[in-house]
Amino acid sequence: RSMYPIMKVPVVSTFFGLNLKTSSYIISVLSVMASIVDIALRIKIIYDFDKTKQGDDKEKEEQLRIVNLVLLLLFVVQLIIAFLLIYGIRTGKKSIVMLWVGSQVIFLPLCVLDLMMIGDLFMHLKIPGPLIFCGVFAFVVFGLYCLIAVRSYAKQRSDYEIAETTPR
Repeated sequence: RSMYPIMKVPVVSTFFGLNLKTSSYIISVLSVMASIVDIALRIKIIYDFDKTKQGDDKEKEEQLRIVNLVLLLLFVVQLIIAFLLIYGIRTGKKSIVMLWVGSQVIFLPLCVLDLMMIGDLFMHLKIPGPLIFCGVFAFVVFGLYCLIAVRSYAKQRSDYEIAETTPR
């Protein structure tokens, strides 16, 4: 009798009943897209600062500019990690998948920081508030969702490895 365990995967961790590998691919592609959107947003804000050189709030603008540059760099790092995740899923390297989970833990507080910066974004981007809030909220929920999906992916891998090494 085969010792192969039935893989119990939480429903939330798969997209519409797709298998876990496909779901993980979708998640990593979404992560790449989210990073690109955020990078574009940062570049736009920094570019807008250059165009509107108002003398009255020079110091605050300089601080915001530095914050945005730091965030820009962080999201570039996240983009690289998201590509690494795709590679990790392809090759089955669990360490890379875990690295990505770790990075999400770091990036979730950044989304909260984004929420705090929304007031400043209004003035520079002229985007309606609810739109930005929805975007950031979606990104936070998405991050939590990814944690669940990647954890169950890692568990599935370890279950599979146990099954492979168990003598029949």
